[in-house]
Amino acid sequence: MANVSRSGLVVAAALAALTFSCGGGIRVRNLQPDATAFAPLKTYVHEVATVAPDGYERTKLTPVVLDEVQRDVDTEMSARGYTLAKGTGDMIVRVSSGARQVEREPSAAALRLGADDAPEDRTEGALVIDIMDKSATSHLFHGVARAVVDPKKPSKTELAAAVKKILAPLPSIPSAPSPEASATPAAPPSAPSP
Repeated sequence: MANVSRSGLVVAAALAALTFSCGGGIRVRNLQPDATAFAPLKTYVHEVATVAPDGYERTKLTPVVLDEVQRDVDTEMSARGYTLAKGTGDMIVRVSSGARQVEREPSAAALRLGADDAPEDRTEGALVIDIMDKSATSHLFHGVARAVVDPKKPSKTELAAAVKKILAPLPSIPSAPSPEASATPAAPPSAPSP
């Protein structure tokens, strides 16, 4: 896969912002990875971005969120057959997160039903996961998740769901079972025939 330029990432971020402007729950936008670029790669290391995603700010909970996200990344990468390296790895998985205050205007339908017409302040969180090929210094993957969050206590369930959605398009190592197969319980062994 060719290197993704900074301007390419800016375009991707702008597309992500447009995609995330409607709807509720966790909203995810990612670039589809080139499976052939991942083929020789087996190990990864973590890296934490030093800044929050554009338009967001780091909070006192950012380190807690990023620790949890790294554990969730390990779960998803392991399910695809990748191994966390002790020293240097084939890939760098960089994560960043932040929060911002957003104002939500009530919909016309809600106003017709008698809802308060005052805008509602809420906290929106963003999680970005980038994967780079360490030897070629090429950008292999970029994914973003955004959701309304509790600014006082991050939800481990929502963080895990966001990581799972972001990393869903990543290819598995051919000898590894797919993440869907590893989530399916194995059938009980049949009784030996007499």
